[in-house]
Amino acid sequence: MEALARLHTLPGLVLVAGLAVLAVMAGALALLDRPPMPWLDFARRAILGIIVAEAALGLVLTLRGSEPDEWVHWLYGGIIIVALLLPATLVTNGTARSRSAALAGAAALAAVLAWRLWGSG
Repeated sequence: MEALARLHTLPGLVLVAGLAVLAVMAGALALLDRPPMPWLDFARRAILGIIVAEAALGLVLTLRGSEPDEWVHWLYGGIIIVALLLPATLVTNGTARSRSAALAGAAALAAVLAWRLWGSG
């Protein structure tokens, strides 16, 4: 089980950094009044996929008897997933600036919460 727990926590800091870069890039596009570039949405989806895989590993660890240190771990994980799903709802609605700003805000929130999750275990 130790290897599975390590696999669950290993990508944490990389995900935090990826989310932070995503937030900065989308924020810059919002300031320039430009829509999110296609590769930014691809990055959002890739990061979201890794986070969902991490959540699945966390669920397996819980079913095996290893629970997170704090109950908010579950709450933060759920918020991160929902936050990264929401910008996709603005794909056809809203201005270019609002779509980029929504992605920047979602990625920034997810980065802060992922940092908290990574730090607390």
